[in-house]
Amino acid sequence: MSKQIPDRRAKPKLRLALFGMPLLAATAIGAPTIASASTGSSGSAAQLFQTALKSSAAASSFSVKGSINQPKQDISLNLTVGASGKSEGSITINGGSVKIIEIGNTAYFNGDTKFWNQNGGGSATHMLAGRWVYGPTTTSPFSSFKSFLSPHEFIEVFLGGDTGPFKKGRTTTFDSVQSVPITASGPGTLYVAAAGGHLVVGAKGSKGGVSAALAFTKYNQPFHASKPSGGISLQGLEKSGGS
Repeated sequence: MSKQIPDRRAKPKLRLALFGMPLLAATAIGAPTIASASTGSSGSAAQLFQTALKSSAAASSFSVKGSINQPKQDISLNLTVGASGKSEGSITINGGSVKIIEIGNTAYFNGDTKFWNQNGGGSATHMLAGRWVYGPTTTSPFSSFKSFLSPHEFIEVFLGGDTGPFKKGRTTTFDSVQSVPITASGPGTLYVAAAGGHLVVGAKGSKGGVSAALAFTKYNQPFHASKPSGGISLQGLEKSGGS
């Protein structure tokens, strides 16, 4: 899911190209590779892995928090994602933070000064830092956020990868939850709740200068995402040429 990175040496008028933000693509690439179960993988470990991913992806909502560190790019996530089309949270990349809200078919985000300096600068920073920008989730750049604001898509994007064989470790505690660690051919370890619906509670991995740690909590708990007051229509800015 790579995106065109804008030429930050240029200072064009505000337009959609300024929103070719690489942070989500980088997040997907930087996540630890944790295997997807396949035929012929090792018995109960593979079954537990499949159950965990299926149950977690089917959740009505969950919260995910963690960090992904890779050369020249440090990312942190703090999101609550819902299957009903309501999600909220924040993403920080190299110290630049953007708040995200999704309500139905509309996405909103609010980046700080450092975020806009990293993703356009010039007129974009002056006009948009600290202000809400919104547009349809079906259009760029908001469509790139969409897959990160759905339980099913998030599980698929972050926990998909190569195949087994799978191995179960001894039950341990992850984020205060009794969990079963599962490893495969990739560098990551998936932590699955030992009881209940065997939901994913965490994932950790490190390889080749890339490390990541994610914690999943608050499954199927109701939450309220509120529409921000005010806001700037990105489509309107594009039509006006950013003036």
